[in-house]
Amino acid sequence: LNASNGLLDNSAQQIINLKDGRMIITTLGNINFYDGANFYYIHSRYNNDFYLKDYKGHYHIYIDNEDYLWLKDKHKVYCVNLLTEKYENVKEVLTKKFGNKNYTDLFGTMNGSLWLVENSSTLYGVDERFKLKIPREAGNLQDLDVYDGKLMLFFGNGMLYVYRQKDGKLLNKSCPYGVAEQKEYESTSFAKYHNGKYYQLRNGKKKSILQVYDIKTNKWTTLLKVPYHLNNMAFKDDNTLYIACEYGYYIYKIDSNTLSQECDIYTDDGKIVATDINTICFDNQGGTWFGTEKRGVLYGKPVDTPFTLLDWSDPRCIAIYKLIDKHKVQTKFNNRSYHCVIYSNGLTWVGTDDGLAIYKNNVHIRTYNTKDGLP
Repeated sequence: LNASNGLLDNSAQQIINLKDGRMIITTLGNINFYDGANFYYIHSRYNNDFYLKDYKGHYHIYIDNEDYLWLKDKHKVYCVNLLTEKYENVKEVLTKKFGNKNYTDLFGTMNGSLWLVENSSTLYGVDERFKLKIPREAGNLQDLDVYDGKLMLFFGNGMLYVYRQKDGKLLNKSCPYGVAEQKEYESTSFAKYHNGKYYQLRNGKKKSILQVYDIKTNKWTTLLKVPYHLNNMAFKDDNTLYIACEYGYYIYKIDSNTLSQECDIYTDDGKIVATDINTICFDNQGGTWFGTEKRGVLYGKPVDTPFTLLDWSDPRCIAIYKLIDKHKVQTKFNNRSYHCVIYSNGLTWVGTDDGLAIYKNNVHIRTYNTKDGLP
């Protein structure tokens, strides 16, 4: 899927799957929506950005509990109302909700709550009604999350500070590596919770590291170090983590503690694509979405189709067609002839030239065809 299919440009930075099934693909210039059949996008975001002094990272998306999408890019943030599908003025939204303050960074959590940093020193949990002075010695706050009444703060020097939300007490702090390595991975952080652990990607100017923090034991484990960038990650299931990188992607199996790298991607037309991958997303149906820097989006079906597509010139196709034509049976439904009709669980399933139609009490409900995955 690229510009020839309706994507506004071929540099896919972030991909997320909304609860209603729509896909959002952020490119260098716009926010693209995909509804399963067509792309559409929100027009120009110019003059809608808000300056964030403290944010030095790249594209990062949050969706809060009020259906606002927050898109952060280096030193700026945009706000999109997902109900109206329009950009909104960030300053006006923040001022209306939280007052007119000098906001220098913004974060979202996995539960949809919004957090704001004021004057690079004070952290506000907007939904949690929580306020905390950011420890100066920790440096730049790069990521945060809330889990089981605990506030997890990830800093640029690699430090993790864990606070108890109800009273702001510091429970513990830790760092996965020594002072000598802090400069190597200080540029960006991306942390993701999964089954009692936080998986974190850290990038420096050239090197990257993938590490995991066990909340129960307060211990870090390094899974991967590479001399290039690790861009994003997503869990396919409870046991499988995909990591996007400059050279294809990695697959980490949790139960066996094994890593494998795939540098080449094989497309359904027989081509081999060797590309960097910016982001990975798994949709609600299990489909795989790879966002690339220059090749648009690569999509993989959740399962291979059980059908074999035969060209009309294929001898097997010719033989099957003759057999079908010889034994063609038309079935009557609603005084019309169809290829087949099946009654099941109060529904009538009708095979038509346009696809598989469904009726209830002789009233048409919908028709499934190629755009829904039928061959």
